[in-house]
Amino acid sequence: MKKALILNNIGTPASPRTADVKVYLDEFLMDPDVIGLPFPLRWLLVKGLITPRRSPQSAAKYRAIWTPEGSPLAVHTERFADKLREILGPDWIVRVGMRYGEPSLFRVLRELRESSVETLVFAPLFPQFAQATSGSAIKTVKNELEKMSWSPELRILPAFHDREEFLRPQAELIRPHLAKADHVLFSFHGLPESQIREAHGGVDEKCDAGHPCRANCYKTQSLTTAKDLARLLELPEGRWSASFQSRLGPAKWIGPSTDDTIKVLAAGGVKNLVVACPSFVADCLETLEEIGLGGKEDFLHAGGREFTLVPCVNEDDAWARGFVKLIQ
Repeated sequence: MKKALILNNIGTPASPRTADVKVYLDEFLMDPDVIGLPFPLRWLLVKGLITPRRSPQSAAKYRAIWTPEGSPLAVHTERFADKLREILGPDWIVRVGMRYGEPSLFRVLRELRESSVETLVFAPLFPQFAQATSGSAIKTVKNELEKMSWSPELRILPAFHDREEFLRPQAELIRPHLAKADHVLFSFHGLPESQIREAHGGVDEKCDAGHPCRANCYKTQSLTTAKDLARLLELPEGRWSASFQSRLGPAKWIGPSTDDTIKVLAAGGVKNLVVACPSFVADCLETLEEIGLGGKEDFLHAGGREFTLVPCVNEDDAWARGFVKLIQ
């Protein structure tokens, strides 16, 4: 039986040129799971306001982290795929399919169908579930399979925010930095509160206050990841915290904000700050530029002395072995 594994992530521009960044942002932000407005309003907002302004700014940020091999997200994901091919062996086809940009999820699905794949494992590489990320990708795969009249045995990797196979490799990447750290900050990608309300009928008071509310809540899953990592690292209360980054637009987002938290920690006397970003499995614009460059600058400007960004699990050997257990 021919088996295939699709590693899915959000995607990346083809290059850091403004034109390529605009193409990517247009595709990303026009997804109704990302901006949930009616199409005409979404089109006006994205094409008329957001991407004309943000594309040059985002292109400059991509240039700051771009490598000779290409986008860090794409490079790390392909290296991870290579590791999995070594572990899984010739019985598996392992492909990378991005939700936006290339390699396109749509093209990968068509190619796998032509390869007569019978079992398809779809793995959204997002530890915590959100409709804008995993949800959108899963919906896309199911819709495309239906359009192609293709019915392989479909298995979908669920959220792995609380799985030891993910947590332990991430914890071991943080551990070497603990001796010098005054504080460890776990920074997660943020979401508009409106998306939390749509997912389960409202922002629970407990969740809004920073306590777990529902098992399927993105914020709860993020806080669970932070608490589990703190437990594995034996971090006492007060030596770690969790926050949410990457706010876009004027709408209210879940908090506390990473930008604000970094400044508050520095103002409160934290001199050596270690930051990990466990809502990402591969280093990307949001980790390397937003936190590694922008967050560091904010921290030092606010009085901090040393800022360390912990790498994501990327193509870490222990993570690759753990991931195979997750999909099998």
